[in-house]
Amino acid sequence: MDFIHVLQYLWDAAADLHPTRPGRAGFVARTARDLLEHHPAKAILDLTYHHDILTQDGTQTAGLKRCIDYLTAKQPYLIYRIALTMG
Repeated sequence: MDFIHVLQYLWDAAADLHPTRPGRAGFVARTARDLLEHHPAKAILDLTYHHDILTQDGTQTAGLKRCIDYLTAKQPYLIYRIALTMG
């Protein structure tokens, strides 16, 4: 999977999670690291948790939901550890 494409989804999710900008870069960095270290299930679980909390309050989370759906669908292909090892 093209990691740049994954990052775009993470930035969209970050916009929903951190609407005033502080925290977006940290969120993307932490989640990207989880994905690169082959922890996609953890990343998806964390995103889903935040999505559920926000939607209970009626907050719109279209970017976050798209990110969850994308990562869930592509989870079998999110094997960056192998690519990083190979160089």
